[in-house]
Amino acid sequence: FRMIPLDSLDLDECVYCRTRLRLAIFAFLKLDQQDNAVITGRLLPLNNIRNVRCRLKPFVVQGNKDSIDMILDNVIRADIIQDVDYIYPTIAWDLAVAGQQDMVEEYCSIPLKNSGEVSILVECNYLLGNYEEVLELMTNAWPLEEFTGYEYVLQYYARVFAHLGNSEDSRKIRAIIEKLDAADPYDYGKHAYLLGAMSAIEGSTQVAIEHLTKAYLEGYRFSTVTYENDPDLSSLWDTPEFRALMKPLENF
Repeated sequence: FRMIPLDSLDLDECVYCRTRLRLAIFAFLKLDQQDNAVITGRLLPLNNIRNVRCRLKPFVVQGNKDSIDMILDNVIRADIIQDVDYIYPTIAWDLAVAGQQDMVEEYCSIPLKNSGEVSILVECNYLLGNYEEVLELMTNAWPLEEFTGYEYVLQYYARVFAHLGNSEDSRKIRAIIEKLDAADPYDYGKHAYLLGAMSAIEGSTQVAIEHLTKAYLEGYRFSTVTYENDPDLSSLWDTPEFRALMKPLENF
């Protein structure tokens, strides 16, 4: 990261430059260099949700509500980003990962009052643990039998069924996921990851680790919403097996 002078970056024209800065923020946080993460984040223009999320990430980790609200206020006043409500479930997800549940509730409450967008309502209700509400929203908007090929839809059905503890529903969704997994040898582990998330939610630690290991080996790698950044896997984070799975990232 330090090999390229920051003053050489054209953040308006260079997509790679913006991507590089976003990655650097997460790298600094991984190295526990929060000040560097904050300084790097200031270079990102607040003109899209990905940039906003990365600008916010160091403050989310710190639980710094004043800084989060200041950045959000700047984004809203600038009126550059359409559908600004999409930012809130993104923030809430990161807050859930950071264990800031009281702040999750606060930031989810804003779009729940103001937004009619189904995906926002699904994501916020999910993070609040309103699984029956999520299931009703999903059933009305995206019936499972019609949307099994949509990863977004499938993951929320699978996770909600796992949380609700209905064994018959869980069995059916597992069968669908396993069938999709078998039919697509180039899915890069996304179906194995989803099975791992379900198992983690259900408390089956060893089964979850097996699925997640398979997912990783098949190409489902680390991102801002997977593995250490997936709150549904929080029960696994401190286990030796999960830490071993994280080693490739820690040693990079």
